[in-house]
Amino acid sequence: MALTRSPACDDGRIPSTRAEPMARAIFAALGGTVEIGAVRSTGTWLLADVSVGAFLAPRTEDLGRLMEGVRVVGRFSGEVMVVADELGHFRDHEVSAASLLLWSEGITGVPQPPSDGWSRPWCATCAGSGWILS
Repeated sequence: MALTRSPACDDGRIPSTRAEPMARAIFAALGGTVEIGAVRSTGTWLLADVSVGAFLAPRTEDLGRLMEGVRVVGRFSGEVMVVADELGHFRDHEVSAASLLLWSEGITGVPQPPSDGWSRPWCATCAGSGWILS
């Protein structure tokens, strides 16, 4: 089967039921990138002064080209692309500290403590030998 064809769509698009979760993940990550760009372009860390709308206004054509590229590469229908508007990442909205942490990978899970009998002594040995810097 050619990469441009989907078994459910003869025109090469990915079926909406499969495409929408992928599109949501892509648009969310792009939205996070836009928020980070808006903060950086503002030149302040006062989030109340950040305007996603002001950041995107001079970049409308660039965003349009990017979204068209996402549509083509993702083989998304217009119906799936509407998700970007529904999510609201590409229009003016408040930027939160939690969102910036999320997209900068500042929020990571707290690892579970080792539950087996060998990993804790192994980690202690590594730490004691200088392999792990804390």
